[in-house]
Amino acid sequence: MSFNKFHNRISTKWLVSLTVAVLSAILFIGLKPKALSHSNNAGWLVNRTGIRFAKNSIAYTDPIFDLIQDHVSSQQEFSVEIALKPKSFQEEGFGFIFLIHGGRDRTQFLIGQWGASLIAMNGDDYDHHRKTKRIFFKSTSPTPDMHLMTVTTGTEGSKIYIDGRLVKSRKDLKLGIPDGKTARLLLGNSIYGRHAWNGEIYGVALYGNALSPKEIEAHSRAFFKNRRFSAINQPAPFILFPLDEKGGTLAKNYPGGTHHLHIPSEMKILSPLFFFRNQLRYMLKRSIFTNQDAILNFFGFIPLGILLSATLVRLDGAYERHAIAITLLTGFFISLFIETIQAWMPDRSSDIQDLILNTVGTLIGAVSCRYFMRIQG
Repeated sequence: MSFNKFHNRISTKWLVSLTVAVLSAILFIGLKPKALSHSNNAGWLVNRTGIRFAKNSIAYTDPIFDLIQDHVSSQQEFSVEIALKPKSFQEEGFGFIFLIHGGRDRTQFLIGQWGASLIAMNGDDYDHHRKTKRIFFKSTSPTPDMHLMTVTTGTEGSKIYIDGRLVKSRKDLKLGIPDGKTARLLLGNSIYGRHAWNGEIYGVALYGNALSPKEIEAHSRAFFKNRRFSAINQPAPFILFPLDEKGGTLAKNYPGGTHHLHIPSEMKILSPLFFFRNQLRYMLKRSIFTNQDAILNFFGFIPLGILLSATLVRLDGAYERHAIAITLLTGFFISLFIETIQAWMPDRSSDIQDLILNTVGTLIGAVSCRYFMRIQG
């Protein structure tokens, strides 16, 4: 049976029903209603103080702009101490362990993990494509263990200490803390919820000066002797999270009694990331035909293009004359809607590649429909 005969024998009502069914399937697959709500996988440890982080987990403070202004000098001398244990050295991607974000990715300060490396840096050059300066320590241990990691920066450059021992130093690198009014501290993820870290954190402290080697060594001895991060309090930090509550949705910041750490029951994306930056560069580096999601995004919208175009042709008049254009715009805006919503979903991403493939798939479906109708009629 030819395409035209098949089209003529199907009523407009059936065409509309099929189009609505395909559109509903696209929206269901793209949005997954059950996925719109996610539990926060950051949970208190049972047998000791601390928090376990995994996929879709986050902990964060309210803006700490006033603390940064009061305690971090214009010379940007500061130290971060964090007791932690990564779950694995085989994790893919860049996981955020500690972050201070002031509104711009290029100025954020973070401590993260890439494979077996613990990295301290400013900015968003996670894959080191732009060769932005950073300081890192790569573990040679086959399995992760609990460590007290200290990062200091100041006039003498930046240093990393592990368990009180200096393991890396860069005199040509001076790190900085962003001081924007929206600056806040996060653990276990980025503000976009796309850089989850897998592991345990037993305590965090932030100092307004570069700690001396003797102070760092003393802190390490105290921590491993008492197995409690609260034992580290000299010199006094301006942020200290011993993480000893063992329950609830708040971890107290002991100095001053304000700017506590929130551990919400639901995973929270603090800033949605619409259409990943630098995606076009990655699209050019790999073939879409090796990416299953890309193939589904392309072919999944072709039936919508065919059915919607056929329905518009059946309506005659201006709808028939502009069937391809109307179908193309409909596919584009449906895809744009899905990608916008996905920016707020922890396990999905707002992807410009998906938008392009969805729109092209719709166009091919519409053009194919009109082509077969014309050559047969």
